[in-house]
Amino acid sequence: MGNHTMSRGEMIRRLDDASREVHERLDNGPLSPDERHVLAATLTRLLPMVADSLQDQEDREAAQALLRGASGSKP
Repeated sequence: MGNHTMSRGEMIRRLDDASREVHERLDNGPLSPDERHVLAATLTRLLPMVADSLQDQEDREAAQALLRGASGSKP
């Protein structure tokens, strides 16, 4: 996967689109092997980006808390 930066909103929109497509397909019966492959490929690309984004947010919040603690200030 390349270093394509995607906004959180775009990640959420794409995950919503994939979820909506799955629900629509399931209304028409089980997913075919090709449909499962496409869904798995989409999630394989998107989920690591979402996880990285969430980890970056957690890291920023932890760093801010450490800096506040080191400076003796409160939030």
